[in-house]
Parts: sequence; structure tokens; C-alpha cells
Amino acid sequence: MRWLPVLLVACGGSPPAENPPGDPGTVTLHRLNRAEYDNTVRDLFGTALRPAAAQFPADDFGYGFDNNADVLSLSPLHLEMYQLAADQLVDELFGWGTLPQTTTVLQAETDMLASVGAVHDVTSWMLWTNGDISGSFYVDVGGTWQVGARVAAQQAGDELVAIALQVDEQVVGNFDVDDDDLYAARIILGPGEHTISVHYLNDWEAPPAEDRNLIVDEVVATGPLDQQRDPSVASERILACEDEEQARCAEEIIANFGRRAWRRPLTDVEFAAKMSLYGAARNLGGSFEEGLGTAIQGILLSPNFIYRVERDVAAGPQPLNPYELATRLSYFLWSSTPDDELLERAADGTLSQPAVLEAQARRLLSDPRANALVDNFAGQLMYVRAIADTAPSIEDYPSWDVGLQGSMEDEMRLFLREVLLSDASMMAIFTADWTWADARLGEHYGIEVPALPGFHRVSLEGSKRQGLLTMGGLLTANSYPTRSSPVKRGRWVLENLMCASPPPPPAGIADSFPDIDESGLSQREIMELHRADPVCASCHASMDPIGFSMEHFDGIGAYRDADEGGRPVASDAELPDGTAFDDVRGLSDYLAENPQVHSCLVDKAFTYGLGRGPIQSDAPYLAQIEREFAWSNYRFGELVVAITLSEPFRKRSAP
Repeated sequence: MRWLPVLLVACGGSPPAENPPGDPGTVTLHRLNRAEYDNTVRDLFGTALRPAAAQFPADDFGYGFDNNADVLSLSPLHLEMYQLAADQLVDELFGWGTLPQTTTVLQAETDMLASVGAVHDVTSWMLWTNGDISGSFYVDVGGTWQVGARVAAQQAGDELVAIALQVDEQVVGNFDVDDDDLYAARIILGPGEHTISVHYLNDWEAPPAEDRNLIVDEVVATGPLDQQRDPSVASERILACEDEEQARCAEEIIANFGRRAWRRPLTDVEFAAKMSLYGAARNLGGSFEEGLGTAIQGILLSPNFIYRVERDVAAGPQPLNPYELATRLSYFLWSSTPDDELLERAADGTLSQPAVLEAQARRLLSDPRANALVDNFAGQLMYVRAIADTAPSIEDYPSWDVGLQGSMEDEMRLFLREVLLSDASMMAIFTADWTWADARLGEHYGIEVPALPGFHRVSLEGSKRQGLLTMGGLLTANSYPTRSSPVKRGRWVLENLMCASPPPPPAGIADSFPDIDESGLSQREIMELHRADPVCASCHASMDPIGFSMEHFDGIGAYRDADEGGRPVASDAELPDGTAFDDVRGLSDYLAENPQVHSCLVDKAFTYGLGRGPIQSDAPYLAQIEREFAWSNYRFGELVVAITLSEPFRKRSAP
């Protein structure tokens, strides 16, 4: 844990002077992670393909983030996938061949969420009354897709089982189920995430023996069915050339694409090597386009593209060259490659000037691509990404479905985008008396939302909610499938907001918790008994009070007055330092004013921005950044600028 003083400067003051230079640290050779790879090829090619998300192995995590250079290793599978991705990108660029057709299968009992019913015969899901079951799938390439559901029926009464097949907001087919079969329809889909739902429409029963039910085995999405490939939307820019002679035109195209892909100009030797690939393809009878395609593939398969390369030119501390600095900045703020303006500032050398670097950082922050900070920095730190992995028990939480899950994700993204990418204080994460909600989330929260489609900025006045800690997505991600968890919630606050990770529990300790229903005790009473053990008390004394303050919210973030066992909820709590609060709103106010939280947020942003964990020599730089963060009234944009202008960001040490 880092304890550093926080300096608050009176209105009209100036930020403190910079610390003297020291050791800026070293960042390991940084492989592009999956998000960075996909964003980079998006900006290079204008493609909707996401080859890394679709095909690459998952990235490891270091210090809480998947952009930590020390853990971004390279496997043989990566090499195969890089080749496949380069083939796909070049094929799309030139409009060669046919589109790759993919099939996604979602198993009803494991991959989907239902509003009613239960698992049937282990391998399917039974809807025993009118309701729906939904799941999400990703479309890499837009076009005509076939979507369908493999279902069976338990017939009763005079009608066949009736279903509706829905994709996103559109009903694509209504069917009478007369056999165990795939019931499918075609629809035009764009790239991105889509939701497919099967609705059971005509439940009927005549007790005791007759009961009409729908059994869902799986849903299947296949596409694109229209296999003709069109040239990439970026082909005119990448392949633009003013010279009529093909050889000179190839030189111009390869030099320009290489500069953008490698984030610096190619050296004479590198340029000659790529031109030799073009020449070899032409000598074997390939067309002009095939020669270019071979050279572009060579550029994409080079370590200079796959890695963010920073070269040591001397021993000890040294400034990054302007192209390396441009690369650090763009991957910090955009998780993507530098744009043309940033490369131009690198080319003329002015990017190394602090004033120019600051201006470019502010420009990048104002660009829509800065949403990558929400998706990747906040998405990991604030657990937005974790919402997709939650699977609450439908039996315990019958209101849970994929629609509510998606609304929770969208709420957190919209909320964090406003806080991080505006002039708001970052402490609004804790103190905001507003949020973003749609009708589904408004119903779940019991708050008023305008009777219009989509999300709206709404007031939380009069509700029991305040800021991030009362958002359903975060609360669900820190719960068990059948109940809330004060321990998980308290641990998350300590680790992610206070940088005070408790040690792992002793072996077998989790098995000592009695079941709420069997014990007759409340969640809180169980934890107080557990904390009576001296082995457990040292950690739980900090975690449990934080979690207790959130106990008015159940395992999916709905407000309640009684816990899962029907016992009254008590949300008052006291921390080991004597700080007491009545509920999570008191905790949120405490965190907003806590210097340890301010310090931790600086550490987290610094770690994400540099792609490495803090080291001992970073302490004076972190203290300086923290002072500037406080001086700015804790605005995230100013925190980003302070990190960007710091010595560890602008320099490196030769190992």
C-alpha cells in the first residue's frame, strides 16, 4: 500500500513544481493485446473484423489489467492466428475470395438466460409457461444471417406450441412447433453483438395430466450467407497512388502503409525487404494487387507490428524517441495506433515538447476513440467486463434475464464515460445522484425513466442509490449466483479502490460458512461468527463492514429490507479506524474524501497507462501526479495529462 500526502491548493493557486529527474523504469517489449490488435486493424483498414476477439487466445492479467507487458507472452497459437488474421484482412482489403462463414451455437441450459422454467433432461431448457430464453452472439462480418432455434414440444390442448423468434428488437419469425426441429429465419445483421430470443406464446394446461410446454435445446446463428466479398472501405486510402508506374506506386503504398502499421517510418533495409516480397510475388506471376497483398501481409506479421517496440540507444535513463512517445500516448488513450496528426508531430520532433505532448493528449481525450478508456481501463477496474460473466440463479432471481444484464452493462459504460471523459470530478463515481437507465433498469431500480426507447440520464433523488457502488452490474458481479456476498463486495472495494488487497483465506476456510436457511441466522450474523475466529478477523474486520453497508441490495442489485433467509437487513457499519456510516451512501461519501482512494486511483491509472506495475523509484512521480490530480479537483482528464507528462511516461531506462 502506498501512503502519500495529498496537497490541496487553494483557489487561484498553481500546481506544485516538478520533482527532480530519477529512474523512469523500464517497460517490457509490449505485445498488442486483443483489444489493441482489433482497434489497430480497425483504424488501419476501416474493417469491422475483430480477428483477435474472435480467434486469439485470452490475454493474461497483471496488476489487474490485460495490457501489462510483463504477462503478454507469445504462443505458437498466436503465430497461427496472426497468419490467419493477416490473410483475412488482406482478402477483405482487395475483395478477394469469399467471406468466411461461421456458426455460433448457444446451448439453452448453459449459454442462455430464461425468464421462466428449468433445466430439462440435462441438455435442454423447459419453458413451462409463457416466457422467453435469450442469448448473445457476435457477428464479425455483416450480411444475411440465418438464425434459428432447435426446439421440441410437449403438446396439450387443441393448439400446437407457438413460438416467436426474435433478434434484438425484431421478431423474425413465428412458428407452430409440430416436431423436434430447427425453426429458422433469415435476417440482415451488421457487425457487433446481437441478442436472439425464443418466446413461448401459448401456455395451456388442464390439471392434473395435461400441460403444454416448450423445450429449447439450442439456438444457432450462421452467416454471412451472401459470400461475395467487397473491397475494404479503406482500400481507396491504403491503395491510393498518384504514380502511374506500378513499381513506383507499390513503393509509395508500402512505405505509407508500413509507416502507419509500424508506427514509424521503415528503415531503408526494412523497406527493401518488404519490396522484395512484392517483387517475389510478381516474379511468380502474381498481379500488382497480389504483390501488394504479400508485402502488406509481411508488414502485419512483423514483430514491429505485433509489438510496441522501444529501443535502447544508451545505458541508463533516456527519452523515448517521438514515434515511441506517440505510440505510448495513443495506446494509453485509444488502445490503438497513432493517427496521422500524431505521427506528423512525431515526424517533426515537436511531440517531445511538453506543451505539444499535452495538447495532443487533450486532443486524443476529446476523440470518440477515447471510449477505449471506458471499455478497457474502467471496464476492468470497475468490473464492467465482469457483468457478462455473471449467471444468477433464475430460481432465486426470476426477474433476471439477458435484457437486464445488458442494461446493467450499458448503464455503467454510459455513467463512466460521462464521469471520465467530461470535466466532472472523478469523485462523482461515488457521489453522483444520477445515473443512466432504460425502462428495464428503471423497473428493476424502482425509479422513473422517460417513456421513450433507449437510455436516459435520470435522477436518483428519493431513491436509496448513489453512484457506482449501488449499480446493479457491480453488485451482481460481486455476488454469488444464489445470494449477495458482503465479503466479495468488501474485497472489491479494498482491492480496486483502496489498493489494500487482503491476503487469500487459509485453506478450507470457505467450507466453514453455515447455510443461511439451515442456520436461521442472517448473513451478517453468520459473518460476525466467522470474524470471531482470530485467524479470520484481521482481514474480515476491514472487508465485512464495507460489504455490510451494501446488504440492502440483493444478488442482482435490487433493493430489499430482508436478506435471502427473510431476516431484516442491517446496513450500518464501522471500520477498524472508527469511521461509521449508516449505509452504502455513507460509505460512498467516505470513499470520495479518502486520500487512500485518491492515491489508489492514481496508481491504477499509472499502471494502465504505462503497461507495467509501479516500482519503488516511481514514488516521487506518483506523489507529483497525485498532487496535480488533487489540484484539478480530481478530474480524470487532468490525471491522464499528468501521467502523460511524467518522466516514467516520457522516458525509459535501459535494463
